[in-house]
Amino acid sequence: MTIDETAAPFVGLRHYEVDEADLFFGRATESQELLSLLLGNRLVVVSGPTGSGKSSLVRAGGIAGLRREVTWLPVGRAVPNSTFSTVSTPDHNLFTFTLLSSWAPDLPARTVRSLTVSQFLQQVEVGENAYGDE
Repeated sequence: MTIDETAAPFVGLRHYEVDEADLFFGRATESQELLSLLLGNRLVVVSGPTGSGKSSLVRAGGIAGLRREVTWLPVGRAVPNSTFSTVSTPDHNLFTFTLLSSWAPDLPARTVRSLTVSQFLQQVEVGENAYGDE
């Protein structure tokens, strides 16, 4: 990405994207901590108040650092909306269903509803990094 030095680095009210990592600044410590967590754990949950910069941190601060090294799923959403209310039963977690549906929107609802996060992750195809490691 080429940076226009006359352009403001702020993207407004939307979050920074992975390809805007060069514009994302001021959260180097948090970005490094997130990158360490992402490299050391199979699942990392980022939570906080609305508008606190979670999406920007994950995209421009975390995922941008992983882009060449690991295989990753897109940023998932675990916030259900009204169209998912019919899938929630005592045996099926609505938040799990919403998260898995955001990762695999083409899978039928009945398939997604029957999976846990762990089961879903076991089915994800593992790639190789630039060094040939899984």
